[in-house]
Amino acid sequence: FYLWSGMSKVEEVTQEEPKEQTENTEEHSHEHEEHAHGQTKHNKGEKKARKIMQKLGLKPVPGVSRVTMKRAKNMLFIVDEAEVMKSPNADIYIVFGQARFEDLNQVAASKEVEKLKEEKAKEAEAKVETIKEEEEEEEGEIDESGLNPDDITNVMDHCKVSRAKAVKALKESGGDSVDAILKLS
Repeated sequence: FYLWSGMSKVEEVTQEEPKEQTENTEEHSHEHEEHAHGQTKHNKGEKKARKIMQKLGLKPVPGVSRVTMKRAKNMLFIVDEAEVMKSPNADIYIVFGQARFEDLNQVAASKEVEKLKEEKAKEAEAKVETIKEEEEEEEGEIDESGLNPDDITNVMDHCKVSRAKAVKALKESGGDSVDAILKLS
């Protein structure tokens, strides 16, 4: 993937000075083996493009490991393991490497979703605790005086609640089963 870009500001990463060539052939071949393992293989088209760029006078920029270009609407082009060439006459750069796209809005939205999931998990834990507390309260004696047993079972069946909740709702509604069902629904 090739990107042409005119940039006004460039951050350069400094790299150690290259070691001087030694005449020891064993050491020389060993350096090439390490170099070959560190780089990715280039296909025929990429090799031709690099060769043409060098013929045009573009120089490789050493020490660049990652290139990030920001576009409108929070869109980023990111090239990891980038190989960069620069024109000596102008601020024109050519970037070789595998580009990937990243939308900053989408990243922020995914973080918000994670926060919401955490909050919902906390709320669910709190609900479980309150349900346990309510169940402990319901275990006590239930005063059903003045209430029709048929109304209690009717409210329990319609709202799928415990007997204690049905009795409490009926007492709050003055014995009216319709109001009790509406309160529990």
